[in-house]
Amino acid sequence: MVSKTEMDISGHLIQQCIEGDKRAHEELFKKSFRYLMSLCIRYYPNEEDARFMLNDIFYKILLNLEKKKEEVPYKAWIRKIAVNTIINEYKKQQTKKNTANREAVEMKPNLVSGSVNDVMQQFDAEEILHLVRKLPPMSNKVFNLYVIEGYKHEEIAEMLDISEGTSRWHLNNARNKLKEMLSKIL
Repeated sequence: MVSKTEMDISGHLIQQCIEGDKRAHEELFKKSFRYLMSLCIRYYPNEEDARFMLNDIFYKILLNLEKKKEEVPYKAWIRKIAVNTIINEYKKQQTKKNTANREAVEMKPNLVSGSVNDVMQQFDAEEILHLVRKLPPMSNKVFNLYVIEGYKHEEIAEMLDISEGTSRWHLNNARNKLKEMLSKIL
């Protein structure tokens, strides 16, 4: 029996997709939709943008199915593609905006007094997700990558083309803003 955290994706279905079977593509999309959409919605507060990103991610999944190693779980494999696609899209948008002042923020001390995690436990996941979506874009991405996805600051810095100190600052900024928003609710 497959647990709720696992996706029931057979090697046969993947092979049909590789061979170009449109019905298999549709079935794979349906089986992947909820998980991929949950990732996209964390980074894109607008559902339309999240769906656009999901389609881009799924397209990349289909293009790269032949490269998927059998021993790598499908869910872990698509998660990596999703996160990389989201980060690459973010970088592309930043380049388009031509932000010359690319957040050359020096590392600041942790300004959080008290644990945001303790306060956040009083809220359900949907309420917290709503608050995280209100964070400034870069702080939102760093918060998601660090807290939700489990990346280290070194990895985040490399992915977002920022310094580790800037990554730490954005995480602290996100925590401070969440703490502020939570205090207004309580």
